Amino acid sequence: MSDALRHYERGAELPTLTDAAALIMVDATEVGRAVSALGIEPIAPRNGESRLAIADVFRVAIHAKRSALEEVGGGMLEWAEREHPDQVDVIRAEVDAFFATLPERKAADREEFIASLRAGLPPQAAEQAIQVYLDLRESPQQ
Repeated sequence: MSDALRHYERGAELPTLTDAAALIMVDATEVGRAVSALGIEPIAPRNGESRLAIADVFRVAIHAKRSALEEVGGGMLEWAEREHPDQVDVIRAEVDAFFATLPERKAADREEFIASLRAGLPPQAAEQAIQVYLDLRESPQQ
C-alpha cells in the first residue's frame, strides 16, 4: 500500500470511479478508459466499486481535458466534507500536495494569446474577446 493510502482504511474514503466521473464532469466509462490508458491501478476494496487515489483523480482529469484542476480539487473537498468529514484534512493535504507538484504557471505572451483567441473562436467572438482582454490589461489593478 502506498504512503498516501496508509491514511485511509482499506481505501473506503477515496472517490469511486463514479465519484471521479462526477468531479471531472465526464461519463464513468471515460474515467475507466483514462484509467486504462494511464496505467492507473484502482484500489479495489473488499466490496463495492473500485476507488482512485486523490492524485489519480487529477491525472484522469488532466487526461480528460474537461474540468479545470482547481474545479476538480474544490469538488473533491466538497465531496470529502459531505461523504467523509473525518478525512477532510487528509484529503485537503493530498490535494495541496498535488498542486505543489505542478509547475508554476506563466502568463501567456500577449501576441500568442491573441493569436490563440483568433485561432480558437469565430472571428466576431475572437475580436470581442481580444477587446475585453486588452481593456482589462490596460485598466489599473485594484
